[in-house]
Amino acid sequence: MIYKILVVDDDDHIRKMIRVNLELDGYEVYEARDGTECIQTVQQVSPDLILLDVMIPVIDGFEACSFLKKDTRTQHVPVVFVSVKNGLSEKTRAFEEGAEDYVTKPFDPMELGLRIKSILKRSTHAQVKSQQLERLASRLARMNIDLRKQAVTDGLTSLFNHRYFKERLAEEISRSARYKRTLSVGMFDIDDFKAFNDKHGHLAGDRFLRDVAGVLRSCIRGVDLAARYGGEEFVLILPETSLDGAQIVAERVRERVASFSLEGLGLPKLDALLGSGEKDHPCRFSISAGVASFPEHAETPEQLIERADNALYSAKKLGKNRVILYDNKC
Repeated sequence: MIYKILVVDDDDHIRKMIRVNLELDGYEVYEARDGTECIQTVQQVSPDLILLDVMIPVIDGFEACSFLKKDTRTQHVPVVFVSVKNGLSEKTRAFEEGAEDYVTKPFDPMELGLRIKSILKRSTHAQVKSQQLERLASRLARMNIDLRKQAVTDGLTSLFNHRYFKERLAEEISRSARYKRTLSVGMFDIDDFKAFNDKHGHLAGDRFLRDVAGVLRSCIRGVDLAARYGGEEFVLILPETSLDGAQIVAERVRERVASFSLEGLGLPKLDALLGSGEKDHPCRFSISAGVASFPEHAETPEQLIERADNALYSAKKLGKNRVILYDNKC
């Protein structure tokens, strides 16, 4: 790596002398005669280090250094003051402005070279550390996002989980009450899921659950929420949706689940697997649903869940594979 060094001095002889020595050490050298030219050159070439005289025209070295250290694009560039001024006040101000070192004229070119080498080594190490910390911070941010997602997501279906559903339902009911809007909830339960699991195994059952989750996702809007309530039960939160609107969504879900097939779940046909005795009893897929609305049927999240669950229970009692809207008979 070839380091770039900017030499800022209004004395042509000193600039040339420093330049020759630095180029012999393998550095790429740039020059500036005053503070304004210094700032412009820094912005143009992005040097790795600046050798800056204190007494330069237009803008003195202290002001130029202060300007560079306040700019996020240049504040990381090490500044070494080179000056005939040897007083404590000048040195104090130099370090207050953010200088890495202070060298008095006349100086030993070899000593200056050693100081530059040491500063560049530290600066490079600091930049590497900074990049490592940035990568670590980015990685931690991604991990936090992943952990947050895991905390609210059902591992099997990738829908939101029961806990997050209850949090969101409370928030949505509060919002609906504030703006006097309707909100509906749909509870779903896969019919005869235990029998399906017993016959086809838990891997097939898991596939069934994931496919139902996919149906739910495909039937809702971006403002809605689909969650796995537990086991083979699912739930939808439908903000600003009337009971009739929620019924349409629930019926769409029911119809799509009813169109499932064994082949679609990655299973062979029953008659091929079990023989002709099963032909008269083909495998049918269905889901039952209960729907209730706020504030028509409930005043609290708990009441709304209970009403939707009662409607779901009625759907099961009436023969399954249907959507029931809550009323006082449920």
